[in-house]
Amino acid sequence: VSTQSTWGKRVTEHNLRVISNYYNRITLPRLSQLIALPEEEAEEFLCDMVTKHLIRAKINRIDGIVDFSTHKSPQEQLNDWSSGVSKVLALLGTTCHLITKEQMEHKARQELAKANN
Repeated sequence: VSTQSTWGKRVTEHNLRVISNYYNRITLPRLSQLIALPEEEAEEFLCDMVTKHLIRAKINRIDGIVDFSTHKSPQEQLNDWSSGVSKVLALLGTTCHLITKEQMEHKARQELAKANN
């Protein structure tokens, strides 16, 4: 019997690890449904895994939401922000180029129209 109980715990731990990889946020009722445990047991099991540092999660008991998102270090946040700014600047450069091209084409059409008249 204890082997099955240990086996069941390991399967539930595995399932929670998989869920934490695929979900950033999940409701506690949905989580308990996915791991086939009552909500109270699911929350207890999750809290136990978090305190053992097996997974990273925050539980909002009032709203019944589990947040699995990982928090980034300040360096990672700055790198992400810098990358985002670089992408915006690249898009801005492309947009400016396309606007200038459109203006030149419009001017060339006007001059061609004047020459034909």
